[in-house]
Amino acid sequence: MIDEMHLENGAHIHDPFSGAGTTAIESSLEGYRNSCIEINPFLHFVNRVCLDWSLKVHEARAVLADIERDFRCFKGETSLETITDLGIGIPPIHNVERWWRADVLHEMLCLKAAIGGVEDPRYRDFFRLTLAAVLVPDLTNVTLGRLQLHFIDRSKDDINPWRTFEAHARVMIEDLVLLNNNSLVSQTVLIHGDATRPESYESLEEIDAVVTSPPYPNRYSYVWNTRPHLYMLDFIVEAKSASEIDRRTIGGTWGTATSELMKGEIAPRSDVLAAALAGLHERIRAKDNLMANYVVHYFNRLQLHLEALSTRLSPSAKLAYVVGNSWIKDEYVATDIVLSRLIEGTVGAKVTKVHRFRRRHSGKDLFESIVYASR
Repeated sequence: MIDEMHLENGAHIHDPFSGAGTTAIESSLEGYRNSCIEINPFLHFVNRVCLDWSLKVHEARAVLADIERDFRCFKGETSLETITDLGIGIPPIHNVERWWRADVLHEMLCLKAAIGGVEDPRYRDFFRLTLAAVLVPDLTNVTLGRLQLHFIDRSKDDINPWRTFEAHARVMIEDLVLLNNNSLVSQTVLIHGDATRPESYESLEEIDAVVTSPPYPNRYSYVWNTRPHLYMLDFIVEAKSASEIDRRTIGGTWGTATSELMKGEIAPRSDVLAAALAGLHERIRAKDNLMANYVVHYFNRLQLHLEALSTRLSPSAKLAYVVGNSWIKDEYVATDIVLSRLIEGTVGAKVTKVHRFRRRHSGKDLFESIVYASR
């Protein structure tokens, strides 16, 4: 996408829905200035740690050895019932015993305590990321279905937290070898915020290009599916907090978000959006009011994002949005077409290309597309 847009050297590339940081990482490797926004605190953490390229290989290896020593000590001296003596609490996720076997949970909490004892916060976060990376599905009683995590029986599985953790730690340390050998530096501006709000963009320099992939309107929730990470790694400490985060996201679809979508009829927030939808929401509403509200809410917030973003776009800015089309109540939601109309009516940019580049696994005529536009 960067190549397609023919960006000048040193251009500022922005990703308002950064997820795990793919755009920021690639932009940094290509030598561009970049910034990103992420609303999920766990994914924001992933961004931040993945873009810290100052860590040294020999120090990471020494810290890993210290973590192993402390882990084995804590494992031998505590039980699940006494682990709180180390200042490590049981994750406040609902029905914690469904998520983790008792023996696995004890070992993971010992490992978490050992990581927490690392003095340098950069290396502490590096190995917190290691634990996060192997948490699902390797150490948790779940599998990822079509749209969300599903519980499975792992009572007889061979689950070894330390072995799994150490193997992935060594993979990550090899990444540091690559970075150290090439003296690569990332200088990304990271914002933990809401891409639909103007204040999230206030501190950013003028944006030359947007490369991003917002959530798709398919009821997949990144908050729902990162609950084990959010609770295990202490990004949220109250059982209902995940639902509140999901309510604020563009594609929020469970808990409080669903309760709100069940009330009344949500209307398009502008004539531009009403024209872009071309009656799609009303056809869905004739079959299911909740899902009609979901679709309208999704595109309302997508337009709010475009309005907020436009305050920082350069006069010649270029955009590339990766989106996915969906079927909802037997109605085809052509997200790429609706987004194209929204961009032209909201940002003042002309859509130059819609590239349906990949067929999705989940149904007929479903594609992932790149919507390109230029001011």
